[in-house]
Amino acid sequence: MNRFLWAVIISTAAIGGAQALDCDAFIRAHGEASRGQFQCGFNQYNEAVIDQARSCFRQIGEASAKKNLMAGMKRFDASERRIGHAAACQKVLKDYPMFVRK
Repeated sequence: MNRFLWAVIISTAAIGGAQALDCDAFIRAHGEASRGQFQCGFNQYNEAVIDQARSCFRQIGEASAKKNLMAGMKRFDASERRIGHAAACQKVLKDYPMFVRK
């Protein structure tokens, strides 16, 4: 799914239309990556991702956005329980290289 998400982001940027972006999936990815940032101590987060997340919050509404954000955070937490803290941190770096870095 993450590769699909990147394809959507890239195609959205290429055509210049935010309407093509799946905001629900984007907010879930943002939730997972941002939870990883804080849990793993990463100090770089892409400001463009934050800007897009704000735009998506407006598009889908606060209630839906919060639900998706929490789902993404819970996805990181579940991964951490399943594969361990260090592996979950590495997974975030691998899955979301355009969102977060060490």
